[in-house]
Amino acid sequence: MAVAKDLDLFSEAEWARTREELGLSARQAQIVKLVLEGHSDKSIAQTLDISLATVRTHMRRLFDKFDLGDRLELTLLVLASLRGRVGAPPTDPTEQLDPAGAAEDRLAQSDPHGENRQGHS
Repeated sequence: MAVAKDLDLFSEAEWARTREELGLSARQAQIVKLVLEGHSDKSIAQTLDISLATVRTHMRRLFDKFDLGDRLELTLLVLASLRGRVGAPPTDPTEQLDPAGAAEDRLAQSDPHGENRQGHS
């Protein structure tokens, strides 16, 4: 697996705010950053000069702390925090993917005959 080293995904100030917001220890922050770069557990262990079992313990504790199931969920949590979305009310996932389409779907549901839609007669 390729590792994305030295990505400028966020500034040091953004990372510090996110780390504090999520309540990450210094070691947890190191591990999360390496996960974001695409490192495997084995690569994280080698990079930080700790055992593979220790990495897996840290990962399990991170998953438990945030009630997550896997690395993807951890990554999404961190990205949401960076965007200021942690703790915010949930949004409609269809609006995140296609705001215009979701709005049209809601309009169609409230106006099933399309009488109030622009561009339709």
